[in-house]
Amino acid sequence: MRRTLFFCFFLVSLVSAGADSLVRERPVVAVLELRVKELERDSMLFYVDSLSGALFRTGRVDVVDRSRRDASLEEIEFSASAAADAKAQLEVGRQLAATHIVSGSLGRYGADYVASLKLVETATAKMVGSVEEVYKDFDGMISHADDMAAALMRSASIPRRESSPPAPARTEAARPIPAPGIADSAAGSSAGSPGDDATPGQTGVDPVDALLESSGPPAWTPFQLSLWAPLQTFPVASRVVGLRLGFGYSHNVEVTGIDAGIVNVVTGTMSGFEVGIFNRVGKVFGVQTGIVGIAERVDIAQANIVYNRTGVLVGTQIGIVNLADKCVGTQIGIVNVAGLLKGVQIGIVNIVRYGDWAGFMPFLNFRL
Repeated sequence: MRRTLFFCFFLVSLVSAGADSLVRERPVVAVLELRVKELERDSMLFYVDSLSGALFRTGRVDVVDRSRRDASLEEIEFSASAAADAKAQLEVGRQLAATHIVSGSLGRYGADYVASLKLVETATAKMVGSVEEVYKDFDGMISHADDMAAALMRSASIPRRESSPPAPARTEAARPIPAPGIADSAAGSSAGSPGDDATPGQTGVDPVDALLESSGPPAWTPFQLSLWAPLQTFPVASRVVGLRLGFGYSHNVEVTGIDAGIVNVVTGTMSGFEVGIFNRVGKVFGVQTGIVGIAERVDIAQANIVYNRTGVLVGTQIGIVNLADKCVGTQIGIVNVAGLLKGVQIGIVNIVRYGDWAGFMPFLNFRL
């Protein structure tokens, strides 16, 4: 009997301890004052408050209230000069019983604003996450605080922990898709009323006109031959899944496969291999090569001989001049310019425009 009671007590204690550890498992984060460059302190504090609220809304962490943080700073005489000292920041985090601190910088670089944040464990002083972003104005930086908080949590791989599952997203009620002809009949019957001239079952739509309206360009084609758009076998709205050959100017919404020509334009995504004298693409998932290449985003490689330009690079740029707003990977050329860099630049002139490592570095530049 005593053994049974002891075993039951042990199980209850174990379950209680496990539940208590799960409750305490959610990290506690303190957002400290950020270093500023050509920015007023009040603006920085406003951003810190916005970021604190955004971190709480992620549902992944508990956040130290600003009033509690400020009171603790006053007690330990935390000066403005100590705000930039990593050891002092960690001490503040420990005083606040925070498992993590958020530190970093806000700055103005010409007309642009740059936010650079890092998440550090107070127990180990290890940086577990970081994120940087460039904004055109201060309002944009504030309005995207939720995006920055979510990105910081993703970079640190902190999962969402909630007591109840999130509410499902609101969607429109599903409606069955009527068969051809039924929708017209329904529209005709609803539009008509007793006393109308239309006879029952008559829609008033000429079936020949309906057939002509329904016959448009094919959704996709395995082959596209272009002289000068729109002088091409299939119109711009058709997706090419296979091969596109251009002897002048080619233009389609999407290409998957091989794209070879002189002037290659893809409004959406080019997935595969693209070669041409001039390439302009929305998103590249694969390899783009030629003389000049411009894209909104490149995943894998952009290797145009003279000029490469992209908004976001996740992979490699190789050419004489390489430009990227964000570079996560490698730039190899004579002139390499990145707005934000997380990777390596190899060239004669290497420039990073924003962030803590902004500046010029010859031959080799890197940020990990």
